[in-house]
Amino acid sequence: MTIDKYLRRNSSNDTFDSLYDVPTGMIVLLSFLYGSISVLAVVGNFLVMWVVATSRRMQSVTNCYIANLALADIVIGLFAVPFQFQAALLQRWLLPHFMCAFCPFVQALSVNVSVFTLTAIAVDRHRAIITPLSAHTSKRIAKVIIVFIWMLALSLAAPMAMSWEIIMVEEQDPVTRLFYEKPFCAPSEFGSNSLAIYRLLLYIFQEKFKKEFKQRFTFGQKRNRLSNDSYEVSEIRLRMVSPTEQEYYRFVPQTIEASL
Repeated sequence: MTIDKYLRRNSSNDTFDSLYDVPTGMIVLLSFLYGSISVLAVVGNFLVMWVVATSRRMQSVTNCYIANLALADIVIGLFAVPFQFQAALLQRWLLPHFMCAFCPFVQALSVNVSVFTLTAIAVDRHRAIITPLSAHTSKRIAKVIIVFIWMLALSLAAPMAMSWEIIMVEEQDPVTRLFYEKPFCAPSEFGSNSLAIYRLLLYIFQEKFKKEFKQRFTFGQKRNRLSNDSYEVSEIRLRMVSPTEQEYYRFVPQTIEASL
């Protein structure tokens, strides 16, 4: 049964509609809350992007990543929150068929972009702290990374667009004991199996990534890098003082070590 047949069949069926009656006060309250969240998400994040785009002083690498986070929040505020709200409130899907797969896809896409962008910020800050004297990420490279983040997020969210569909779910009226069908957006039978494999592959990839990260960034390596950078910073500071002061600063540590 399609949504059109469902609507024609139940347009005059008061008993069936009573199964999904929601108090007017609850509808108003939830509509206000969901609407406020959606509007604030879109307006607030748009202002963040506008400030970064119009102010040259704000166009740093970190702020480029933050603007990308804002864009992901705008996408989910426009295409996920409003449509998921009606399904959660009415417990049935009355939107066009393609929206059933589009909404989970957009939600997964936005979450992936946010996670990968936060990871990029963490890696950039890690490099700035561990290797402060080495070359940092330029704005051009940051833009390339942002494009790569969106491509990776699109590829990882693609299974969500192919696994959801509208199915007709039977439900029994507790009063009349009659069974009625309602359209519901859920993973298909094939999609459920595909999503299980998809989540398993993501888990394996995550564990392998954690293992590789721990091997490459151990505490000992961090300590050695930090010591080398600290030594370089000390040498630079010594070059900025007079020769007499340089000899003094080099002589004092040797004297202390000899006394110990």
